[in-house]
Formats: sequence, C-alpha cells, structure tokens
Amino acid sequence: MREELSSYFGEGISMKGVLRFKGAFRFDGNFSGEIITDDTLIVGNSAKLEANLDVGILYNMGEIKGDIHASKKVSIMAGSRVAGNIDTPMLVAEEGAVFTGSCMMPETPPAVSETDKVDLKQQKALMESFPEMMPKTPKASGLPGGVELPAFTSGKKRKTAIAAAAALLLTGSSVFYFIHVSKNEILSNSLSRLIYEKFAQNDVEKLAKIGMTYIEEQKFKKSVRVHARLKNLLRGDKSVSLKLAQSLEMIGKTDEAIAYYEDAFKAFPDRLDIVGRLKSYYTANSDVPKLIGLQKRIVIRNPENRADAALLFDLYKNDNQLEEALNLYVSNLASMPMTASDYLITGKLEKRLDRMKDAIKSLSSAIAANSADIESYLELAYAYHKAGLEYKAMRKFYTVATMNPDHVEALNNKGFRYLKLGRTDKALEFFNMAQIQDEENLRSWLGIATTYSRRGDGEMAERYCRKILAVDPDYSPALNRLAWVYAQDNRNLDQAKDYSLASMKYYNGLPEYLDTLSEVYYKKKEYKKAVTYMKYAIKAQPGNKYFRTQMRKFKVAINKSKPVARTRRRNVIKPRRVVTEQTESKPAEASGQSVAGTANRVGASSAPPPATSTAAEAAAGMEAASEQRVDGTPKPAGASAPPPATSTAAEAAAGMEAASEQRVDGTPKP
Repeated sequence: MREELSSYFGEGISMKGVLRFKGAFRFDGNFSGEIITDDTLIVGNSAKLEANLDVGILYNMGEIKGDIHASKKVSIMAGSRVAGNIDTPMLVAEEGAVFTGSCMMPETPPAVSETDKVDLKQQKALMESFPEMMPKTPKASGLPGGVELPAFTSGKKRKTAIAAAAALLLTGSSVFYFIHVSKNEILSNSLSRLIYEKFAQNDVEKLAKIGMTYIEEQKFKKSVRVHARLKNLLRGDKSVSLKLAQSLEMIGKTDEAIAYYEDAFKAFPDRLDIVGRLKSYYTANSDVPKLIGLQKRIVIRNPENRADAALLFDLYKNDNQLEEALNLYVSNLASMPMTASDYLITGKLEKRLDRMKDAIKSLSSAIAANSADIESYLELAYAYHKAGLEYKAMRKFYTVATMNPDHVEALNNKGFRYLKLGRTDKALEFFNMAQIQDEENLRSWLGIATTYSRRGDGEMAERYCRKILAVDPDYSPALNRLAWVYAQDNRNLDQAKDYSLASMKYYNGLPEYLDTLSEVYYKKKEYKKAVTYMKYAIKAQPGNKYFRTQMRKFKVAINKSKPVARTRRRNVIKPRRVVTEQTESKPAEASGQSVAGTANRVGASSAPPPATSTAAEAAAGMEAASEQRVDGTPKPAGASAPPPATSTAAEAAAGMEAASEQRVDGTPKP
C-alpha cells in the first residue's frame, strides 16, 4: 500500500499545526490542529487526531476528535472512532466502528444495479491489494448480501440485527460501485486511479490515458511506472520513449532519461526540445563525441543553416578534428569566391594540419585580398619560418614590425640583426625582452638557442631547442640548429643525422640545412655523403664561398682517408719492367734478390705521377725521379734514394733492408 502513497508518517510521529498535502497521505502518529486537502487522507490504526478535517476522501482506522468535511466520501473502518460532526455526500461505516456526533449527507449515493455488481474474481484482487480498506463481512447466509444474523430471532434485537445487515449491504454496494466506476473511468482521487491502472492490465489505450493524466498532474513516478509498461508493449513507439524520458528526468533519473531521449530523437529530429535537452546533457557531461554526432545530424538535415554549421565547425576545431573542420568550412561556411577572411581561416587550419605549402598559398591569397591585415602577414611569416624559409619569413616579420612597432616580433627582428653582426650580448638582450612580452614565442627561443650556439655553449643551445620541440616537434629551424650543435660538439651524431633529415620535411633543398647535413656526415667520417649533399648546396648557391671552403675540407678528408697500400703497389710493379731488361746477364730469380731490393735499383723507368694523384702517389713519383740521371738513364743501383718523407715507418724499413742486400756495384749480395 505504501508504494502507492504520496506521503506516509509512521507511528511515533507527533505534529501540531495546519497540514496541507496533495495525493494520498497516510498518518499513523499523533496530530493536533487542522488538515486540509482535496485528495485522500488515510488515518492509520495507531493514529490519534484532534483536528478539524477538510478533505476529499477520508479512510479512518484510528481515532479522530473533530469535525469532518469530506467532499467525496468518508469511510469508517471496524475498530475506529470518530467524535464529531460529519459532512459528506457518501458515508461508509463498517461494523465495529464507533461514531459519536451528527452526520449531514446532502446527496445520497446512486442505487446499485445488477450490471454494476463486481464479480468475485475482481473482488478478491481488490481485497488482496487493499485489505485494510475492504469491509469485513460475516459468513454468507440466506439474507441478501450474505449477512448471517445472530442466534436471537425476536423482538427489538432482531430489528437491530436487520438494520445492521442492511447497513453492511449498503456499505458493500457502495464499495463495489466505487470499484466498478474506478476501473472504467479516471476519477479525481488516487485510489480510483490506482484501481483504473491495475485493471487496465495490457490495455494500451487505457494505459496511455492514465499515463497522460499522471503527467498532466505532475505525478511523474506513477507516469514512469505506466509508460515503462507501455514501452514493453509498444517497443517501436518513439512517442512513448519521449514521455518516459520526460518523466524519468523529472524524478532525477537523468542518465536513464537520456537513453530514451536519444531513442525519441530518431523519430523526431526536428523537435527542438529534444535537441536542446540532449545538447545540455552532453555539454554538462563533456561528452564531445556524442555532441558532435548530434550536431552533425542537424547540419546534414539542414545544410543551409550557417549557425548550425558554425557550431559544428567550432566543435571540430576544439576537438582537434581539423580535417573535418576544414572540409566543413570550405563546403558550408566559406563564401564563393573566397574572401580574405576565408583564406585566412583555411590557411590557419592548413598550418595546424602541417600542410605547410597549402597554408603558405592560402595565406598569400589572404594578403593579396587584404594587404592591410596584420594577422595574415604574421601567420604567413610563421608558416615560412617553421618550414625553414627564413629569408622569406624575415621579410614578412619586418612588415609586421612596420605595421605594429610594439609587436613582439619587432624585438626578435632586432635580436637577429645584432646576431648577424656578431653582437651576441645585444642579441640575447632583445630575445629575452621578447620572452618577457610573450613567454611562449618560439622564435625568441630559437634566437636564444642560436646565440648560445654561436658562443660555443652547446648545452644551453640544446636546452632551448628541446623546449621548442616539446611544443612543436616539426619545427624545422630548431631541428636544424640542434643537429648543428651536436655536429659541432661531435656528439650524438646519429641523432644529429635524424634531426637534420627531419628539418627538411617541408623543403628538402634548403642550402643551409644541406650544409648542416654535410657537416654531420663529415663528423661521422662518411665523407662521400658529405660531398654529395654539399654539391646540392653549392648548386643552390653557386657563389657561396663558405660552401666551397666546406667542399675543399671534405675532399681533403677523402684523400687522407685513402689506404696507403696503393703506394707500395706502385713500388712493387715498377721494378718488374726493369728486371726483364737485365735478365740476359743475371735473372732476378737466380740472384735471390728481394722485390724491395730490386725496386731500389731500377726505379728509373717509372713515369711521373699525374697531376690529380694523391699525396702518397706524388711522393712515390718523386722517389722514382730521384733514381734517374739528368739524361733520363737510370742511376747506379748503389745510389738509391731514401724513403720519401710522406711514407710510413714500415715502408722506410723495407727500403733500408733492400739496400743492405746489395753490393757497392749494385748487384745482389750472395
């Protein structure tokens, strides 16, 4: 019973004053004062009331002292007591109830016809649901209504018994009439509506009717109960989902309500109340994916609505879905032809998407459409700068400084100008001033890193480069500078190579960056690769003297790195030709002369080294020339020259050993 009540005060509660309420209210405590309601008051078995009552329906099972006005009905149960006057159109009194006072009944209840009688099955169901409120009738007998008279049969007592039986019959008829009416019509009291709902069972029409009544009267718990039954019966009916969602939300079950709102939105996508409720819930719970999905469906249904498209565009941007944001802007928001503002917005998105070449093109178009817009110049300068096109970026940064001398980039411009002049102290001063004005300015960080690199402080330069890369890992100038720092310090060379290659992500033919990569390969002793990339740098800037100096350095390193064994090979090959000329008198094989000794005797037939030979080959040619006379004939064998100054210690020892094996006349010793 308590599950159907709006309120319930149990035994042990004491109250005093004026009590007003709506719905069905049961009271089992003590009360003194006045009770006013248009609905149902149930006075429990343990209740004691000293109050005047102005109610719609009263069920009394306890004790009441005071006047009662009931606009619909008063029911006095067995064992209850009423001391006071009663004013009601319908009075029901059970046997055993005590009533002291007067009763005024301006209207009598209608007569009960045969068709209005309740069958036994329905009566049993009602007694199981409301046992306390059903009249307790004696066992059936031959009298109408099934009333059994006491054993006495005569006189005044018999008349009293007949009157009591008639009263019980009247009471039972009234209750059965009330039940019959309640199961077919929605009356104003809670009990009748509960009866209507229970007897509706799976009748969709009746359930929808009572459910709507509960919503109109704001009895949302009961509405949830009814519409949940309806939803099980009509699973595809989205209108039931909407009513269930509204009722669940009103009783605080928002999470459950949203699931039914989403179901209703499928059938009613144009209902602004549903859309608004879903948006509010998704926003409050930071459910961005569902919010984007909802807004996307709205835009698809109405693509001409720029306000909806703009909202979706902002959602895409904030969620870093930049590709979707760019496509939406171009298709739904940009003007045709595009304005300077359109070019600026698309250029900024392309820059964030790391499509630097497209961004540069769009931002250049924005400047062409509006040359007075400083933001377009600034965005284009940053795009050039990040991509490594520093010479183009510098021109745009100077334009920004001209348009706004107080801009942070004006300070950076001065810093780089002093850095170019070698004034590292002044350069650092301006870069630090730029940091104070904008501590997140990456260009000033790069200026500080470059200044420390020029001073030879590789650790500080590395620290600032890493600060930049923590914010933007694709920042080409920082990647190139860090690779150069590692190359100059001759450390982390593999990492330096990776950074140098990554710095040419956007443009792979930048001469300064090719120079860095060549220097890294030089430090890694991969001289041929160093020469290869320096050739590309020189091709891009043929007049750059520094690049040609670097190229000479790399080529010298290649020459020095060639193996010395090639010089020995020429010394071994040359005497073989001369030995064949002397085979008539004394073959070299027979004399037992060593190859090294033969070489000391017969170097005269060797040709002079070519102009493009290495340093070791040139030394070998000088040795051969020293073994000839002025007329070109070979010198005597005993006059062999010492090993060249550029030969190794092993070669010098070999020459001395060969000389010790010859006689004074040059012939081999035995």
